[in-house]
Amino acid sequence: KSDIKIHKDYNNGNNYPEENVKFDIYSNDKYIDTITTDSNGDASITLSYGTYTFKQITSKNGYEYVEDFEVIVNDDNRKEITYNLIDYKVKVPDTRSNKKDISLIYIILMLLGIIYAKKVYIC
Repeated sequence: KSDIKIHKDYNNGNNYPEENVKFDIYSNDKYIDTITTDSNGDASITLSYGTYTFKQITSKNGYEYVEDFEVIVNDDNRKEITYNLIDYKVKVPDTRSNKKDISLIYIILMLLGIIYAKKVYIC
């Protein structure tokens, strides 16, 4: 058996402990347990010999999840294994430049007479 410890941070320029992050644990595609980080970003579980997959299922809003990772518990392991994990902000593409491009195209098409405004008069 080994004690598996996870320390979870999120990065917003600096690293901050990430509370209430849940990890589902599987072995051979069979659900084993769920662990949740505390206010210090720490969670732990004791696992018997075997191969386990940890899947992050929650995160701070606007932050990416860490990729699934495998933990192998065998005779070669120490009694305690610690994983330090960090979530980073989701990268949002800058669409402002696209709006300028579309506006410019619209103006050019108007000048060429391809797009026109139809005036309707009601008497």
